[in-house]
Amino acid sequence: DIGLSRAELTGELKRLLAANGMTDGAHLRLVVTRGVKGSINQDPRHALGRATVVITAEYKAPPAGAPKGLRLRTVAIRTSGPEVFDMRLNSHSRLSLIRALLEAIGRRQPAPHVLIGEFNTVAPGEVFDPYILPRRLRALVWLSGGRIRWRTIQTILDAGYVDVFRHLQPDLVGSTFSARDPHARHDYLFLPAGCMTHVYSCCVVATPPAPDASDHLPL
Repeated sequence: DIGLSRAELTGELKRLLAANGMTDGAHLRLVVTRGVKGSINQDPRHALGRATVVITAEYKAPPAGAPKGLRLRTVAIRTSGPEVFDMRLNSHSRLSLIRALLEAIGRRQPAPHVLIGEFNTVAPGEVFDPYILPRRLRALVWLSGGRIRWRTIQTILDAGYVDVFRHLQPDLVGSTFSARDPHARHDYLFLPAGCMTHVYSCCVVATPPAPDASDHLPL
């Protein structure tokens, strides 16, 4: 429940267009978040109130010669249900998405490309203190005998990609989360091994205004 019905949300989109006199060539972006939370976590139980709804509009004509429409590809991977993975754990929620992405890439002749973003998990062998986790997650670590299996990043590495930051900066920790108190590396740049000759540097930006721009430091 975001506080707006489908009809009310459609009305807000039209109201924004009317207020800006937009009738053609406008690109609408709709962002809905869980609003103010009591903790930096995906778990909806941490939401303190109504969702935050942001709508922006800008003129964005397609470049000349650009193909019309989008190409859709289907994959055999399905998102795991709650009986398999706890979707409130970010590292679990990413795994199915990564496997689906790798399958889609593998179905065509791959051109040079990158996998980059906030993966919300730690790479195998990384320095990580489980005592910084919320109590409920510390309990899961304890039940597993203290072993944490970071399958998401390992799945990417097994597919022939290189962790660019770790490859170029083997002696640096490179923590990106949280921005105000970096203690874990959650943000990554991966390249196919054959593309590494084109990379010159990769670093974490911790200087202002980066710590105030997001809850993660940029890579």
